[in-house]
Parts: sequence; structure tokens; C-alpha cells
Amino acid sequence: MSTERHLDSSAIKGLAHPLRVAIIDELQSGPATASVLAEALGESTGSTSYHLRQLSRHGFIEDDPGHLSGRERWWRLVPGSMRVDVESMRDEPITSAPAVMVSRQFIAQRAARIDDFLAHGAQVLDAEWHEAATLTGTTASLTLQETRDLADLLERTMREFMEPLTGREAPEGARRVAAHANVFPLIGRTDTAAQPQGSPGTSDV
Repeated sequence: MSTERHLDSSAIKGLAHPLRVAIIDELQSGPATASVLAEALGESTGSTSYHLRQLSRHGFIEDDPGHLSGRERWWRLVPGSMRVDVESMRDEPITSAPAVMVSRQFIAQRAARIDDFLAHGAQVLDAEWHEAATLTGTTASLTLQETRDLADLLERTMREFMEPLTGREAPEGARRVAAHANVFPLIGRTDTAAQPQGSPGTSDV
């Protein structure tokens, strides 16, 4: 079973750089070298090498055991998931700003991947793979406890499904698939007053 790491203030500060977040995201597709990451991210090898060393120092990545020989150093993510707990840092301004930056960077990269799927998925994927994907959203007026229950349910469901599949040798025909679940109160005209009850809207792409 994979472990979950709650990032403390030191780890948050070590991750708080856009390129480091991008490297973490890229390594989710598998081990890579500094030069491979540089090409994928449009950076210099010197830059990716530096940030890889910083990520290693803070315990986010490690040497890939499958590539211990050869001239280039291969890196992989330390097994397990990680959680950026912004709420626990809201009263620590020195830490909360980097935590929010890291969270926003991860969200921006998720949005970029979704945009890439929408823009090019139909052209580059087989029809079956394109039809298997779904982008679903819904809103409703929930109490605080209902919001917590929904967030826990989605997180638990994703974890129970994905954990047995993480780290295995990819079966023939498999692709890397991203799964996101976001539960948060809307900020704006609906943030203080419950809206009229009705059927929540759902859209699938």
C-alpha cells in the first residue's frame, strides 16, 4: 500500500518553484534523466540538473533502481502520494504563500493537460480511448459536513482503485491516465447564501 506524505513547511519551500513542480509532474510518467526532462520542458540540462538535486534533497525524488548503471543519472518519484495542506498553514504567512503557489501550479498543469486533451484528443487517440474519457462537473448547495463527506468519498474511491495499479509494470496497450477530483465551495455571489434547490448539472466530454 502506498503512503501519503503531508508536506511540512520545509518541504513546501523546497518545492516552491514552477520548474520543480513541472519536473514532479513529468516524472509521474516514469523515470527520466536531466537531459530527458530538459527536452520535455524546454529547459537547459544545467537547470533541470540543479532542480533535480534540490528535489532529491527534500525527499521528493530518488535514484531509479532500474537505471543504476550508465553515465546519466536516472530519477524517479519517491513512491507514495503527497498532500499540500494549505488550510493548516493559513496562519503562517511565510509558509502559506509558497503552499498556495505550489497548489496553483499543480492545478495549472492539470488544466493544461485537460486543454491538450480537448484540443488534440480526437485527432491523436483511437476512438475507444477518446470515448473512455470523461470530464464531469456538478454543483449543489451542501452543508459543511456534506462537503467533507463528498470530498472523503471521492478521495477514498480514487485511492482504492488506483493504489493497486500504481508502480506495476504497465500492461500491453496501457496508457498513462490522469484522474482528478476537486471539491470546493464556490466563491462569489453564491458564497454566503444557499441557492434554490434543483437538479445539479452534469456534463460529460
